[in-house]
Amino acid sequence: MKKRDRSELAIDDETMNTPNQNRWHFVGTTGTFTLQHPQTTNYLYFPLCNQAGMLSSITPLLHGDIKTGQHTFVTPPVSAEDLHNTRSARNFWVFVEGAGAWSATGTSAPQIARRFTSTDGPPDAAEQVILEAGLLWHRVRRENRSLGIRAEITNFVPTSDDLVELMRVDLTNISHETLSLTPTAAIPLYARSASTIRDYRHITSLFHQIHTHPFGVLVRPTLLFDTRGYQMNQMTYGVLGTEADGMPPVGFFPTVEAFIGEGGCLDWPEMAVLPPESSAPHLTMAGEMVGGCEAMGALRFQKAQVPPGKPFPISS
Repeated sequence: MKKRDRSELAIDDETMNTPNQNRWHFVGTTGTFTLQHPQTTNYLYFPLCNQAGMLSSITPLLHGDIKTGQHTFVTPPVSAEDLHNTRSARNFWVFVEGAGAWSATGTSAPQIARRFTSTDGPPDAAEQVILEAGLLWHRVRRENRSLGIRAEITNFVPTSDDLVELMRVDLTNISHETLSLTPTAAIPLYARSASTIRDYRHITSLFHQIHTHPFGVLVRPTLLFDTRGYQMNQMTYGVLGTEADGMPPVGFFPTVEAFIGEGGCLDWPEMAVLPPESSAPHLTMAGEMVGGCEAMGALRFQKAQVPPGKPFPISS
């Protein structure tokens, strides 16, 4: 494959104001394409899958779902309407010291509120976004120039026998000063059949056994309960992650209740919005077990001092 210059993916402010059909660009001859400002399309989603049976869908805001079939959803099942209605999505929070919490996927409450309030440019004028995707891989790059940070998030399902979706997050300091960043991956874990999304959802959450692994959060429901009746469960679901050097997270928020806090929600969760020093006492360490709750794959990583121009990669 011919190597191409990454500079051709640079975000262009001028093209942000052009209609969608003029913002699609194919790169090379293998089906790879780019789209400027992709979050302005509500129904755009992309498939990620392999022959082993992993089936995912993903949007420019990282909505969608992850599953292997009707009765084995890792994340909550969604329809096309849910892509813009639900707050449940793959998310990645960054607490920037001196500035506060920022969603690298663009799905925080303040980022959502700013979508139609720009007066000097396109929606989300403070943030520029580009989507690049190809044969069963998907990458979104988001820049917030006022914070001085760029996030590049790549999702794909490997062509192997592994039932897993991989997600790599690269954070880059694009300011002229060293930034203090505290990252938190946050992926809701549904861990059961789509048949219970309307009926029995609360009851089936009572069967959840949530374990904190050294590298993440695992859920193994004791029973399956839907319109087919009761069955013993044999499936384990999880969200695992590391830093670039293989270091594990420093702790976890393994339930939705613990992560969002009283009065919080998934697009403004208390544990992501609080300064790291305030949320740290609420972390759950590896080796713990919680039962009977909606599970949350929320992984807190070590605070890092990131010099200008330097990347800080995370894998989950």
